[in-house]
Amino acid sequence: MRDGENELKQMVRCAQLFYEYDLPQAKIAQKLGLSTSKVSRLIRGARQSGLVEVRIKVSHIRNLEITLMNRFDLRDVVVVQGRSNGDIKMDLGEAAARYFERTVKDGSRVFISGGSTIFEFVNEIQTSDKQLEIFSFSVLHSDNTYLSAYTLACLLCAKHRRRSTVQGIVIPWGLVKDNPIVLHEFQSAPAIQQACAEAENADVAIVGIENLSDGTRLGTFAREAEINMDIVREKGTGSINYQVFDENGEIIDFDWYEKVVLFSIQRLKEITHHPTKHVIAVAGGKEKVACIQAALKGHFFDILITDEDVALELLRRATERRG
Repeated sequence: MRDGENELKQMVRCAQLFYEYDLPQAKIAQKLGLSTSKVSRLIRGARQSGLVEVRIKVSHIRNLEITLMNRFDLRDVVVVQGRSNGDIKMDLGEAAARYFERTVKDGSRVFISGGSTIFEFVNEIQTSDKQLEIFSFSVLHSDNTYLSAYTLACLLCAKHRRRSTVQGIVIPWGLVKDNPIVLHEFQSAPAIQQACAEAENADVAIVGIENLSDGTRLGTFAREAEINMDIVREKGTGSINYQVFDENGEIIDFDWYEKVVLFSIQRLKEITHHPTKHVIAVAGGKEKVACIQAALKGHFFDILITDEDVALELLRRATERRG
């Protein structure tokens, strides 16, 4: 076989293994008895020669984002394609981090909630010299502390080195749950009142959206607080920051709010109507379609970062409802 034909055959084989079978270049080199540099050169040659055409679905994704913006009256939407063998939360976190870095200005006031998706967002943030004022409210119970809003606020602050600050309030559930005097003294303390007032003037809020399964932060809190989640699920569809809303986006009032809620999601609705302030919701996964749909009806956010499967299902449901 002539050298040119052998080179072409190797090029085709490398391209097939790399693009069709998703094998890493090191594995391809081992399989074909080639060096990794040779494999890299062959794959690059396949693209340059036109043997392989790489088509990126940017136009499809962008059209999907624009359709969501128009359908649900949102200011912006970011849709990510989740890895089939990965955790969609990592993809959402990365997309949220890039969006935050690009759009949040120096000197901004930022309110942050807790949760695993917001953890991935903070984890993906690059170090910066921006100066931010960061606010968070957490409930101290047996929830994973690394997912608490206060922990994530501190991590976010650490990544913004130039005089950024955190005002985090941790509500001591064990002390306030059965003691109205302690609860009153805690909530009426001047420092708590001031922090609440300043948080309500946040320029940007970044929040997760939870369904009402037992494994969520609300579900963990409910076990400790002896809250019957079956009753919560009968009335509600999803939650943000320990507050529950129904399928129509209406906030459902529960008696625990007066003890653990210092930043109402009603305030999120007000922020979305401000011309220069924003609420960024970061949520995805098919198990969250219903609660994201309900949160859209409640107008709790004006910027959505989600995945392609959720985006398509939201539009399908919206079209079905109109039909």
